[in-house]
Amino acid sequence: IPVLRFPDGQLLTQSIAILEWLEESRKGHVPLLPADYMQRAICRQIVNIIACDIHPLQNIPLIKELILRYSLIPDDSTPPTDVKHPVRRRFMRRGFVSLETLVAQSSGTFTVGDEVTLADVFLVPQMRNGIGAGIDFASEYPTLQRVWNNCIEHAEIRSTLEMCGGIPQNVEIKAP
Repeated sequence: IPVLRFPDGQLLTQSIAILEWLEESRKGHVPLLPADYMQRAICRQIVNIIACDIHPLQNIPLIKELILRYSLIPDDSTPPTDVKHPVRRRFMRRGFVSLETLVAQSSGTFTVGDEVTLADVFLVPQMRNGIGAGIDFASEYPTLQRVWNNCIEHAEIRSTLEMCGGIPQNVEIKAP
C-alpha cells in the first residue's frame, strides 16, 4: 500500500488520496486533473474504474492465493506458471472493455484530452500488467493501445517505466 508520511508523522494511504492531495496542495506544477469540470469528472471515472474494478482483481497476491489455496487451475488442467492466468485476464478484460468505450469518447492524444492526466497515471501500470498477462490490446482495445503508444513516448512516463523494469511486467507464479 502506498504511504505518504508527513513531517508531523501523519500518514496518508491509498494512491488516489495521495495523488489528489499532491495535485491540490502543490502550486505551480503541471496539473494532473483537467480544468474543465466534465473532463475532470471523466478523468476521475477512469481512475476509479482502474483502481476499484481492474487493479484489485488482478493483483498477483490474489491470483497466487487462488492458484495455491483453491487449486484454481485452467480448464485444460495445465498449471499456470506465470501472470497469464485466465482468471486474471478475465477480470482485466472486463475492466478494459469499459475503459475502451469511455476512452474512445474522452481521448485526444491521451486518456482525457491532449495532456497527461491522473487517468493516464493509473492506466499505464494496468496496461503494462495487461501486456504481461498476454492481452493483445491492438486487436481487443485499439483506443487504449493508441493512448498507450502515446504515453510511452512521453519522456516522463517512459523514464518511469524504465526505472520500474521496463514495459512488460514479468512475474512468475509457481503452481503446486
